[in-house]
Amino acid sequence: DMLGWYPVTTTTTTGNQALVNSKTFTATAATPAVLTVAAGWDIQQGTAIQLINSGGALPTGLSAATTYYWNRTAATTGNLATSRANLDAGTYVATSDTGSGTHTIAMTLTDRCPSNGAGATPNIRFDFCVPRTNDG
Repeated sequence: DMLGWYPVTTTTTTGNQALVNSKTFTATAATPAVLTVAAGWDIQQGTAIQLINSGGALPTGLSAATTYYWNRTAATTGNLATSRANLDAGTYVATSDTGSGTHTIAMTLTDRCPSNGAGATPNIRFDFCVPRTNDG
């Protein structure tokens, strides 16, 4: 699962790029709720995300610190499912209001990542391997 990406604006980009793994969003009061993400992030189908709010409350029907799965409906819009099974079945979360404050959507780790066992915090291990050469 991807946790973020570095946007490249041109093929000659040489400077440091900022990691993108969250954006602000708005939501409709609807069944299912439609979330519109700020420009610059085309979230792909099935991406695991979590929601954050500052200065108010998330729309009724959505919870912080809960993993949802993105159903992409267009480049910046989509719905949320509470499980991969619900995503596959087309069962999405409904909201009864638009919430208040600033809403942020962020990529998250899921149960598909390596861990120490059930309920444990995932461990991410990156190995760098140098190919062996035949020294003769």
